[in-house]
Amino acid sequence: MEHILPVLQRVSRLVPARVHLARAYVEMGRMDDAKSAVRSILDVAPRYNIVSSQRMFPYPERRDLDRLIDGLRAAGLPG
Repeated sequence: MEHILPVLQRVSRLVPARVHLARAYVEMGRMDDAKSAVRSILDVAPRYNIVSSQRMFPYPERRDLDRLIDGLRAAGLPG
């Protein structure tokens, strides 16, 4: 994750970017990085959770939202 951090530091409150980073790491099987990305989400938005993601990302296809949510859960984002 260290190569991504300079970008995220410039836009430190950009939660959607951090969410998608966590999901991408899960899909690549990089669980330590995914968990680190979730910690970075919670550092900037301590109350952010699965329900927040469901509201923030209104995917037209339920399967796309489920894929995001499943990845975030696997990375440790609270419900």
